[in-house]
Amino acid sequence: MSSHPKARHWKARVEQRLREELSALDLTVNEDKSRTVDFGAGEPFDFLGYTFRWVNQRKDPSKKMVLSRPQKKDRNEFLEQLGEAMRRRLYMPVAKVVKQVVNPRVRGWVNYFRWGNSGRDLSYVAWQVDRKVRRFASRQRPKRRGGRSWTTWSTKDIYETWGLFRDYGVAWCSESRGKAT
Repeated sequence: MSSHPKARHWKARVEQRLREELSALDLTVNEDKSRTVDFGAGEPFDFLGYTFRWVNQRKDPSKKMVLSRPQKKDRNEFLEQLGEAMRRRLYMPVAKVVKQVVNPRVRGWVNYFRWGNSGRDLSYVAWQVDRKVRRFASRQRPKRRGGRSWTTWSTKDIYETWGLFRDYGVAWCSESRGKAT
């Protein structure tokens, strides 16, 4: 909200109008989850799994930008649930677990969070998923029973033989994308 004296009364008016419009759509505001933040002062807020923050640009610190990244809590919860789903299927072949359990979940999470400034988070998830699949493969036949250590599985085994999802790129929106030239 602006610090200008004439703008201070707008906060209550905007909130009232928003509540009227939501009421017309038969929607109500969840008071426990809703709050007003001073976004211009750098106060972050969480919405739909993302954390939004107003920050200085790296290339030109005199300019500001909106930083939107997946919430760390949700990212870590996703990875824990994926690991648990894999542990429940130790009896299944690795390729089948990757195809039926890992890939659909990872693809869905990545496609939802690939927008904004999520490159670091996507890289972290890629590293963790790769690690989880390697450990899963090693648990099926432990080294003490003639198997392999989790660090010895090759990239070819993981991404070509088993078909692990690998498209962790950030999507960028632009007007020229999708237009015929």
